[in-house]
Amino acid sequence: MPLITEMDRIPLDVIVRGLEAQYSVEKTDYWATYLVYFYYEKFKKLLNEQKYEEARKILEKAKNVLYDYRYHFYYGLLFAKLGDYDNAEIELKQAVSLNPNFYIGYYELGNVLYLKKDYDEAIEIYMKAFELNKEFSLPLLKIGDTYFENGQFKDAEIAYKSALKIEKLPQVYLRLGVLYNELQKFEKAEKIFRDGLSVEYKPEIAYNLSYTLIRLGKHFQALQILKELANNYPTPEVYNELGLLQKNLGLYEDAEENLKLAGEEYEENYLKILLYTKGYDHKILDKLTKYDPEYVDFLKKVLFKLKDELEEKLSNINFQFDELEKVFDLTDEKGEIILDEFSKIEAKDFNQKLSYIISSAYIAGADPILIEKNLVKASMVLFKIDKIVSFL
Repeated sequence: MPLITEMDRIPLDVIVRGLEAQYSVEKTDYWATYLVYFYYEKFKKLLNEQKYEEARKILEKAKNVLYDYRYHFYYGLLFAKLGDYDNAEIELKQAVSLNPNFYIGYYELGNVLYLKKDYDEAIEIYMKAFELNKEFSLPLLKIGDTYFENGQFKDAEIAYKSALKIEKLPQVYLRLGVLYNELQKFEKAEKIFRDGLSVEYKPEIAYNLSYTLIRLGKHFQALQILKELANNYPTPEVYNELGLLQKNLGLYEDAEENLKLAGEEYEENYLKILLYTKGYDHKILDKLTKYDPEYVDFLKKVLFKLKDELEEKLSNINFQFDELEKVFDLTDEKGEIILDEFSKIEAKDFNQKLSYIISSAYIAGADPILIEKNLVKASMVLFKIDKIVSFL
């Protein structure tokens, strides 16, 4: 009683024990029905907790009280959780044979057949589930997944759109948007993802939208979305994507911080950004070798070898840009652009802006990483337009 009072509800185990006691003294269909219902509720809880042996014992208790199609249905779910898809298929087929109108049973049977890669039969069973309940959209979602898995993108699109006509489920918007990304129909993907977010905010939809926006050249919109995800739903994948985007936008110090947070799974990207923020370091290169030995070999043998030759050639170039002298005053002793100073430049037209950008690359000397940093930073400051930054 104190537990019930504190929780403001009766715990499931208490209900089951009470019904077991009642049924032991009054074996009627009324109490049997209630007891078996809560046995199956207990089974679902144990299944979610991955307590499979305890879940199996509950099924046997339920069978001994009242045997019907549910026994085979839940046994099918148990076998599916254990990865035994053959026995799961047998049990679920037995369930729907005992109850031919059990649309959830057909749906779960379709899921097992999908996992077995019996795609044609899976689609047939999903359609059976949908025919039994035309307001149940999940079979159409899974039909779309089946077509998507087999590269039948047009059929998948039709299935997903049909599911959305029945129910505005976030997972359908997600799947359809991913499909459009796969087809490189990024404008359609953006609309679908935004529609999905207006129904319900899901971080996985926002994450995929950020990818779409990057492909559309809307880098700063993507940056905002990834920052929000990093603050509210931080994962290694989010930190990695945010860091890579920041690196591409010239925000190297921010990129370093986020790529470090991405963890060991993305250590390669973190080590590469260190080359931008710390400069060439043989310890960094040695660590990077295990991930990308060809890249390290290129840095050591090609870029270092060409550096002296490139510096000599650059020293003989006679630039006619008036902007070159101004840019010298806007860089530090290493030749790297000082963003706060560079942002004060007033360029008259496109050609003058381009001259400033080329000048920033020249001042970087023969350091290829510094050249890239200056080009990106200068482009971002002078144009401030996603598509132009992406182009440069």
